[in-house]
Amino acid sequence: MLRVCFILFLLCFTSFTLAEISHEDQMLLKSLEKRGMVELYIRQVQELGNNAKPIHHLKVQLFTLQQTPAQSDKEAVRIALKELDLYDRMIAEVSQQFSDFETLSDKLLAIKSNTPAPERSVAVQTMIDQENTEVLLWMLKSCEAVLLQIGPIQYQQCQFFIGSAQTKQIEQFNDHLNKVTTYLSVIDDVTKKCHAFMEWYPVNLWHQKFGETSFYENILSIEIQSKLLKGFYCYYQASLELMQNKSYDSLLPPLAQGIEAIDHTLKDSQTADQFFLELWKYRLQRMIDHSSDNHTASQTLLQKIFKLTNTAEQEWQIRYEALLFILNSNDKENNYIRAQIDKTQQWLSENRGALTYFSEKHLTLAMMKSQLDARQITDKNSPKALIKHIEPLKAILELHPELKPIIYEKIAQQLSEHLQNFDSNIHQTNWGIIECKALKQYFLSLEPPDLLNAIKTCELFFRQLRFHHPVEAEFWYDQAYCHYLLAEQRKEESDLEASETHLLKASHSWHHLAKTFPGWKHPNNPQAHSHMAAHMSTALAYQLYQSNPSKYQQTAVEIMSLLINTAPYANTPQAEQYRYYFAMVLKNTINVEMAIKIFNKVPVSDKNYHSACYQIALCWQKLLKQNLPSLKVETAIEELKRLTETLPKESHLNSTQISTILLIANIYMDLQKPQNCLDLIETYDAALKQLPPDDPAVLNAKLLKINAYQKLNQSDLAIAELNRTDSTQLKNKNNIALALNLLGQHKHNILRWHAQGNMQQLMSTLEQSLELNELIYAQLTDQDSKSNRLRTKQLLLEHITLWLISMDPTNNETTLLQKRQSQCSQLIEELKSNPNYSKQMWLIRCQALWHYSQKEYAESQKLWYHIRQATQNNQQKEIDYYWWEARFYGLLCLYHQQGSENVKQIITTIQKTHSGTQNAWLNRMETFAQQL
Repeated sequence: MLRVCFILFLLCFTSFTLAEISHEDQMLLKSLEKRGMVELYIRQVQELGNNAKPIHHLKVQLFTLQQTPAQSDKEAVRIALKELDLYDRMIAEVSQQFSDFETLSDKLLAIKSNTPAPERSVAVQTMIDQENTEVLLWMLKSCEAVLLQIGPIQYQQCQFFIGSAQTKQIEQFNDHLNKVTTYLSVIDDVTKKCHAFMEWYPVNLWHQKFGETSFYENILSIEIQSKLLKGFYCYYQASLELMQNKSYDSLLPPLAQGIEAIDHTLKDSQTADQFFLELWKYRLQRMIDHSSDNHTASQTLLQKIFKLTNTAEQEWQIRYEALLFILNSNDKENNYIRAQIDKTQQWLSENRGALTYFSEKHLTLAMMKSQLDARQITDKNSPKALIKHIEPLKAILELHPELKPIIYEKIAQQLSEHLQNFDSNIHQTNWGIIECKALKQYFLSLEPPDLLNAIKTCELFFRQLRFHHPVEAEFWYDQAYCHYLLAEQRKEESDLEASETHLLKASHSWHHLAKTFPGWKHPNNPQAHSHMAAHMSTALAYQLYQSNPSKYQQTAVEIMSLLINTAPYANTPQAEQYRYYFAMVLKNTINVEMAIKIFNKVPVSDKNYHSACYQIALCWQKLLKQNLPSLKVETAIEELKRLTETLPKESHLNSTQISTILLIANIYMDLQKPQNCLDLIETYDAALKQLPPDDPAVLNAKLLKINAYQKLNQSDLAIAELNRTDSTQLKNKNNIALALNLLGQHKHNILRWHAQGNMQQLMSTLEQSLELNELIYAQLTDQDSKSNRLRTKQLLLEHITLWLISMDPTNNETTLLQKRQSQCSQLIEELKSNPNYSKQMWLIRCQALWHYSQKEYAESQKLWYHIRQATQNNQQKEIDYYWWEARFYGLLCLYHQQGSENVKQIITTIQKTHSGTQNAWLNRMETFAQQL
């Protein structure tokens, strides 16, 4: 580790050679700095860029600090100090070497002496060898930068604040001073070692050894600058001790050394800033005098400096120092001090044109008045004391609104730590708009922002507000934003419950802002306005609804309604964006018709447009189940037609569009409008055919068509459509039930063709039915319902027996014939073995048809006779059909056994008995008689 640190140290000293600037540039920079041509110096360093040494960039930042009062341009100061932090880290790496490394023997010295050479660390030895003191200069400049940063103004803040705020300011002030202390102690240690080393040589030997160099003089100069800066540091430290009524006797020697360093520096009148140094000499002397209550020396110096002033700016500094003196004196009455402040304020106004940062100087005097008033306060943490203390600042705010950021920060720093104390008695704080705004902005400006206290400040403001105020909207916005950020933080911490709570509060706050202040725009933030608030409240409300619909449904409806339905938001792009989502919330409430209206407003350009069309159909389906009046039903039908007319007829449809078509087709079926359903599906038949055959939408479309055909009593078309369906789909129980119903419905046509003797039509119909029936029979398993298994067998047996007696005798398809005969025999035997079915009329009829097809006429005739006897005088339509069928086939069996004579006679008798009866079987008998 030590080896690495040593390498870093050497790099710090030798890296300059890697980006060495020319001798001419060096001379130019020195000349510009010496002549005080700061702007040209800065420009020259910027042009050199990375080629310039770090010390030159550091000086640029120092110039920035010197020329920019800390209270007037915080951003410039912040940037300057940020770069100084980089140098601080470099210095820290190097300065550690001055104390951590072991000393080396004097191996490099060629001169022998009876007195041993002083011990030196590697870092010090390297500095001597290279005659390079720049690291010490870095430290000096960094100390100077810190002291410039804190300056009289920050010290005055320590005096200005009261109560706990003052304690915090003093702690911050001490942090800065401690940094200076660290650097100065390192500089003292190194310069002492270097000085001791150089003093070990006689002067002539030093120059004989090292030649004519400026190293010796540089070390002496650094010692003087170190004493000077230490004096400045001790002035501030002594001031803080004095403020806290503590003794600072230990600081008197370095204060005196600082005066000596100033006197030494003043000898070089060409390079020294005389006024600046004389002013500091007065400050140090004043602090020394204060310890002995004898101000003669410091007052003499002040009068001397006053004679040196030749500008209004310099006179201001003298007057300011005089005020600090009397303000910190124990023997001055408050009225006298106030009068002196008023006189200075009058002088300030008279010389306004000759002064820079006039408003900041005015603020300084106001802070002095506040400090004066604070002396009379006993309880410096009471609400009344805090309000009274910041009143002078608020007065300055009215005169100089450009100081708002500075004044707000000071007000907030004074009040911020007391916000917690007023939770239990929040109405008695007497903090008005300015105080609350200052606190809110202060908490939001911190790194990271103090979101909880910012929210608390907003709540404090709302609870004290009696009437609506324009600035109220800003508080609602910031409160919502804080809750939103906290929600994100809690979510990252996996505290989902807390995240949900903050999201809800953020949504409500933004909603309240948008509702109460519809035309509001944030004065300092163009991104913050009422339209944005309405948008954000809607977005968060919908997010909450999605996470827990039952819990946040009503909240979502109330909040989202503002953006979607209310001017001036309803026609904005944000409202357009959320129409679909608002309607999605509404559709699950009683406001289904309102949801339809909002869905209808979703523009075609919206990515959710097709989904909106589907949702409209879904909403109408929901409404139509509520027994709507006829006018509403007609409205629904027109609306559904309009939806389908917007869809392409032949081009590719996406899944949502197809779902919309099928949903509307289903609605037509629910409305008992099967023809509308068929027309719709056939219209989009080309688009549906582009889908894969196994797509569920294809099957749904087929089933809808089949149901529509069934409703229209077009069972043949329905069965034909079902026969074109993938057989695996018939494993579905619902589809099996549908197929069986179709076959049962189709039985009417089969019986009609059978009674009429229309063999061609009968065979065509039977072929269609048998194909479906055998398909179902093949899919049946033991897991299917008993009724489905029985019905399938019953229909199949009836269709096969009719097919067997109706087939063309010349048909040579022996394989199919044998298959059907085998099926028929097997089914009859299986059903006969079950006592529940053996005596059923439909089974006896099928047996009679089976024997007839096998030319077993005697057996068949017996069964037909049995059927006639069982159905005699029964006028039920189906039973009556069985009687006529049995009468006809009994005659056929008689004809095949005994010839035509008896058959003709029987038919004649039947004709006379049933004269005037319209019956297909009777007509078929007459036709048969004519053929005999």
